[in-house]
Amino acid sequence: MRYIQIRVCLRTWVGVTMKRGWGVGQSVLFILLIVVLVVILYPISYFIVGRPVKGSMDWSPDGTRITYAGGNEVPSLPMQSSEWNRHIYIINADGSNPINLTTNIEYSSEPVWSPEGTKIAFISFMDGNFRIYVMNTDGSNPINLTKNTATLSDSELVWSPDGTKIAFQSVEIYVMNADGSNLINLTNNIGYYSEQPVWSPDGTKIAFCANLGMDVYFEIYVINADGSNSIRLTNNSTSDSKPAWSPDGTKIAFNSGRDGNTEIYLMNADGSNPINLTNNTANDAAPAWSPDGAKIAFVSDRDGNYEIYVMNADGNNLINITNNTANDVAPAWSPNGTKIAFESDRGGNREIYVVNADGSNLIRLTNDHLGYFWKRVAFVLAVLSVLAILGFIIAFLVRRHRVKA
Repeated sequence: MRYIQIRVCLRTWVGVTMKRGWGVGQSVLFILLIVVLVVILYPISYFIVGRPVKGSMDWSPDGTRITYAGGNEVPSLPMQSSEWNRHIYIINADGSNPINLTTNIEYSSEPVWSPEGTKIAFISFMDGNFRIYVMNTDGSNPINLTKNTATLSDSELVWSPDGTKIAFQSVEIYVMNADGSNLINLTNNIGYYSEQPVWSPDGTKIAFCANLGMDVYFEIYVINADGSNSIRLTNNSTSDSKPAWSPDGTKIAFNSGRDGNTEIYLMNADGSNPINLTNNTANDAAPAWSPDGAKIAFVSDRDGNYEIYVMNADGNNLINITNNTANDVAPAWSPNGTKIAFESDRGGNREIYVVNADGSNLIRLTNDHLGYFWKRVAFVLAVLSVLAILGFIIAFLVRRHRVKA
């Protein structure tokens, strides 16, 4: 279709410029007008056509594959529109063999591998609300786990370390069995709003964030997996969020705004001894522990854009592993701790990359650049074709009026 539009436009332009009576100056002005229109229309096409977006990636337990959500982001349309229809994919860790697992499922996101690697849980809008589904890793047998619940939109799902339960956020923090049974409201009005559940490595506790009112800052809490013994770990006049358990379960890293900007803090699992690890005037956020607990990856804008950094668990030996002028976010360690996957817009779209933990051997896993480019070109040519037709109609009507006069 796009090639037919190109051919029609070229015929139109050639016909106009070769028309008897047109001089060189008029032809040049016409070409300049077309160039100006293209320069104006191409940026506008993003809001109509959108752009490919990849994200929410998660490594398979054996480290050989990555699951992610991929689709087309159209700012002018609501998220649930078919033009925003994201799907769940899996891809080999070297970027080969991408497979769409949810071809017939509406708007799917947040895929997470089960700990044993046989299932993928995800969020979908297929039934008219955001619900939690689980499917086999080949995309077969998708099951809605929360279709019979009275919860609102469900999100932020996390598997328990043994794979028997799933915690998720739906204004409150809930836990259910991996088959959707035995749903429990863990937080039950602890705060005005609760989010970001994270299981402790031994599966006995869940850390999360909650605020006590609409205008009150978020704080970090921990609660037993059965809903008992809720403890508030932080207490500040600014928000603390994004708790991340150390692999041995003794520490929790988190975001904090207590210094006037966002920093990475580390505290004991009981909330004692909070330490500022990053201690910088920029914003540092989203801590992610290496599997051995020796390092923490995080996102920082200290270089003027968002980059992925890695530091020792005590804050020393800081390394910028992405070192690019684009925005790099959402670091995710491979199970063996040798690689880090992340999202980046360095190619114009938001795609997924993998890099060694020391910053070497960067690989781009996903790539939709050409398809996206041609969609935007087709939009520009379609608009130019419509403008050309309207111009001919107006010219015809003006000439007809002059003849009658």
